[in-house]
Amino acid sequence: LTVTMQVDSQIDGAVPLPGNGDHWLPQQVVIDDTPAAGLFRANQQLWILVPAGSHQIRMQGKLPRQSTIELPLPLRPHHIVSTSEGWIVEGITNGLADNQLLFKRVVDHESSSIQILESGILPPFVLIERTLLLGLTWKVETRISRTSPSGTAIVLSVPLLPKESVLTEGIRVEDGQAKVTLAADDNELRWESVLEKSDQLTLRHCDTDQWTEVWRVDVSPIYHMEADGIPAILHQQGSRWYPTWHPWPTEEVKLLISRPEGLDGQTLTIDRSSLQLRPGKRASDNKLELSIRSSQGGHHAITLPADAHLQSVSINGAVQPIRQDGARVFLPITPGRQDIALEWRDPSGMSAFYTTPEIDLGAASVNSSIDLLLPQNRWPLFMGGPLMGPAILYWSVLLVVALLALAMNKSKLTPLRFYQLFLLGIGMSMSNLFSCLLVVGWLIALHFRKTISPVTAKKRFNLIQTGIGGLTVLALMALVWAISQGLLGHPEMNIVGNGSDSRTLRWYQDISGQQLPQGWLISIPLLAYRMAMLAWALWISFTLLGLLKWGWRIVSEPILWDSSPKKREEKTEEKGKS
Repeated sequence: LTVTMQVDSQIDGAVPLPGNGDHWLPQQVVIDDTPAAGLFRANQQLWILVPAGSHQIRMQGKLPRQSTIELPLPLRPHHIVSTSEGWIVEGITNGLADNQLLFKRVVDHESSSIQILESGILPPFVLIERTLLLGLTWKVETRISRTSPSGTAIVLSVPLLPKESVLTEGIRVEDGQAKVTLAADDNELRWESVLEKSDQLTLRHCDTDQWTEVWRVDVSPIYHMEADGIPAILHQQGSRWYPTWHPWPTEEVKLLISRPEGLDGQTLTIDRSSLQLRPGKRASDNKLELSIRSSQGGHHAITLPADAHLQSVSINGAVQPIRQDGARVFLPITPGRQDIALEWRDPSGMSAFYTTPEIDLGAASVNSSIDLLLPQNRWPLFMGGPLMGPAILYWSVLLVVALLALAMNKSKLTPLRFYQLFLLGIGMSMSNLFSCLLVVGWLIALHFRKTISPVTAKKRFNLIQTGIGGLTVLALMALVWAISQGLLGHPEMNIVGNGSDSRTLRWYQDISGQQLPQGWLISIPLLAYRMAMLAWALWISFTLLGLLKWGWRIVSEPILWDSSPKKREEKTEEKGKS
C-alpha cells in the first residue's frame, strides 16, 4: 500500500498520518523525496513533523494477510484519488473521503478455496432496526448498532425502503442505498427519513451476512393495516398495537395500508350544561355553564331569550369581550375542551306561572341541569319539568289527613265534625304532622276519660287525671307552636327529589336536543299563606275555647281529684266487690 499526501502548512507543526497500529502502519515514510526524520508514535497513531510550506509525503508498507483492512484518516483530505488492483476501496465518494477507508480483497473462483486466516479479527456485524411511524406524516427511524466487538471500523451500504428520503445530515445516499460508516469506537448510528404514502409497502431483508434486521410498525388509528408474509414475533406493547418482525435474509413482509373513509358526524359535543336561575320581583339573574369539546375551531352560536341582556362571557375562567347579536351569542371555539360561562339579566321576574327560559344551545347536549332559587316571598304550590326533578309531597299528606279526618268522624271518638278535623289537620300539617296527631290523641284521651267509673282506685284515678293534664299542656303547646309557625315561618310543602328543597328546585335530564329542557312552577305570594294561617289561627282559637270547656266537664266529673282517706278507699273497694 502506497499513500501519497500533498500537505500545505503555514507554520511548523505535526501532522497525523493515515493508519493505526491496530490495522496498518507504513514501513517507510518520505517527505519531499527525503526520509522523514521527525516521526513519533502516540496511542497507536503515527505523527510526522512538517515544516512550513508545501510538502509531499509518501508512505509505503506491506498489507497484512487479511480479507478486509481499515485505513483511518485522522486528518480528512479535501480530495482523494485511489487506484487499486485486487482490492475494492470503500469510503470514497466523488473525490471526498469518510473518516476512514475500507479495503476488501477480491477473491476469484480459482483461489476461493484458499482461506485467509485472520487471527483475533471477527468480521463486522450489526443490527439494523427500522421503525415505521405511519401517522399524518410517514416517517422511518433507523438505528444501526454494533454487535461485533468494537475496535474495527464498519462501512456499510444499507438499502433504503422504496421512496424513502433521508433527512438526517451526514448520511450519503447513492442508488437507493445509505452509505454509512461506524468508526472503530462507535457503537451506534441513527437517522430519520420520510416515506411517501402508498397503499402497499414491502419490507425485504437483503441477502447479506453483514447485518440482521428488526422491523417495527407504529400505525395511527386513522389507518387500517394488514400484513402478508412472515409472522410477527410481537403484536403489541402494553395497550398499543406494535407489530414487530425479525426476518432472515431474503425474507419479506408486504404491508397493505388503507385509510377508512370518515363518516359524517358532529365536530362539537356539549358534555354538560348547567342553568342557574335567580328570579326576583322585577328581574332575573341567570347563568349558563357549558362544557364543550370540539375537534375543530370556529364559532358556535347560542340563542338566549329575546329580551335577555348579556352581562359577561368567560372561557376557561378568562373573561372574553363578546357581545350578543340580537338574541344570539357567538362563542369562539378552539380544538379541545372548553368551559364556558354566560351571565345575563332577564327583565321578567317571578310570576304566578313561571317557566325557565327557552335557550337554544345550537347542538344536542347531555347532562343538562336546571337550578331555580325561589324568592323568599313565594309560596310554591305545583311544579314540573324534566324527568328527574322536585316533587311536592304535601298534597299526598293532605289526602292522608282527609282520610284520617273521615275515619275519626265515623268513630265518634272526638266531638269535632269532619270539616273541623280536616281544618285542624291542614293547619297543623303545614308545620309538623306529629303535632296534629298529639292534639287528636288528647281529644281521644278525653273521650275515654268519660268511661272511667267513680269507684276506680284512688291511685289509678289520680294517675289518669295527671296524665290527661300533662297531655292537655302538650296539646296546647303544639297548637301555639303551629300558630306561630304558620304566622311567622315558611311553608315547607315537603319538597324533595334530585337534591331539591323549599328554597332550591333542581331538574336534570341526561339527553336533550338543541333546546334546553324547561321547568315550570305555580306559586303565589307568601302573603296569601300568612292570611290563610291567620284565618286558621282565629278559627282554632274559637274552637279551642269550646274544646277546653268540653274537656273540663269530662275531667271534673264526678270529681277532679280523689283526696279521700285510705280507709274510705278500702270501704269503697269492699263495697264494690260485694
